[in-house]
Amino acid sequence: MNDQDVEAQTGAACPIPRMQGIAMDKLDPELKARMERGGDPVETRQLGHAPELYKKFLAYYTQMHYKGKLALRTKEIARLRIAELNQCHY
Repeated sequence: MNDQDVEAQTGAACPIPRMQGIAMDKLDPELKARMERGGDPVETRQLGHAPELYKKFLAYYTQMHYKGKLALRTKEIARLRIAELNQCHY
C-alpha cells in the first residue's frame, strides 16, 4: 500500500515520513497480517524496521488502550482533546 492508496482509503493526506517505510516483501509476516486486518499501514511500515520491538509496543499499547479502569470512550475523548490542544490532526 502506497501513500496514494492510504489517502484514497482514509480521505486524508498522508504525512511525509522521515524515513522510508519497509518494503511489503520485507515486512514481518505477523505485522503484514495485522496490517491486512486493518492495522495502520503507515505506522506498520515505518515501525516494521524493528519488528520485535514494534510487537512489544503493540502488546503494551493494546493493554493501555483497551484495558484499565477508564472506559475506552473516556480515553478517546482525552486523546482527541490533547491532540486539539497541541494542534495535532489526530
